Amino acid sequence: MVTQRERGWEARNAKWLAFCTIPAALALFAGMVVVSFYFISGSIKSNDACREALERAKAHPAVQAALGTPVEDGVFVVGNVSEGDATGYVNVGIPLYGPKRNGSLGVVAAKSGGIWQFRTLVVEVDGTGERIDLQAGGPAPRRYEGPAEAVPGAGR
Repeated sequence: MVTQRERGWEARNAKWLAFCTIPAALALFAGMVVVSFYFISGSIKSNDACREALERAKAHPAVQAALGTPVEDGVFVVGNVSEGDATGYVNVGIPLYGPKRNGSLGVVAAKSGGIWQFRTLVVEVDGTGERIDLQAGGPAPRRYEGPAEAVPGAGR
């Protein structure tokens, strides 16, 4: 007489196993994405131009007055960095946080002959539209967001 073998735990609990395994796998994947993004952002901020830009922003009196002290940089950096031995390019936005307000640091820099030159180094204060140019004594020029034909003197 042939008897049926008793089903194992996995076979008896297949639905529960799937119900628990799928969310766990999705959570693990999401965690890996967040950790990867964190390390990529950290490597971007470790670039010489980004470090110098952050130092300038945190020490700038107008930034301290607008955001409050201490000014801290955020984790999630957006943009890109391309760097070789003698040349490179940085175009990033770094979130800044202060006790009074938040903002973002915009950095555009080019490296030629091993020396970084900042093209844009501006802090934009959230909620106010104030832009602080860290390379000049006064406020940064306002960003124009309309069509080119509406700009007075455009096309000359």
